Amino acid sequence: MPAPIRIPQLELTGIEEQLDVNPLEVEVVNTTTVTNVYVATIPAGALGTNRLLEVGMIGDYLNGFIGPERITLRIRFGGVTAYESTSPIEIGASGTRRGVVFKYTFTNRDVATVQLGGGYFIVGSEVGATTGIGGLAALEAADRTGSEYVSTPGAIDTSLSRTIELAIGLQTASVNISFRKQLAYIKVVRVG
Repeated sequence: MPAPIRIPQLELTGIEEQLDVNPLEVEVVNTTTVTNVYVATIPAGALGTNRLLEVGMIGDYLNGFIGPERITLRIRFGGVTAYESTSPIEIGASGTRRGVVFKYTFTNRDVATVQLGGGYFIVGSEVGATTGIGGLAALEAADRTGSEYVSTPGAIDTSLSRTIELAIGLQTASVNISFRKQLAYIKVVRVG
């Protein structure tokens, strides 16, 4: 009789815990003021020293104006700006909305007061989907903006309850330019 085949067991190295899910639409339109589209509270000690915090957002963007425009994204954690930047690529005018995906992950660096984080922000193509907004198949460099970035929010004591804010700014105030947050979430991944 042949020896039994042993299949290695998958070990669970992390458990995800949803801290907040917000499916309410928030629209930024006809303003150049950087405006909060999502605000949530991170409970005291949620990060610890061996956990990741992931903040995600799904939305859409319309530039029905005359020419190319830019979007500003700002992330604040515990009252400190962790990241703020204006899109490096101008987003062309179109009468069709484009899908937006955003994710930012950060962690404490062995102590509860020093963080490191990074993520991406992508604005998709305005064409291609047979159902829904935007299109992935038609996504080309000229149709998207985004970046992977690393930022250090600073010395924020995560042993205390802290607020996280996601904000969007538009380059031009117009009723024909808007950003809509459709869904935002926060989760913690516990390791070990």
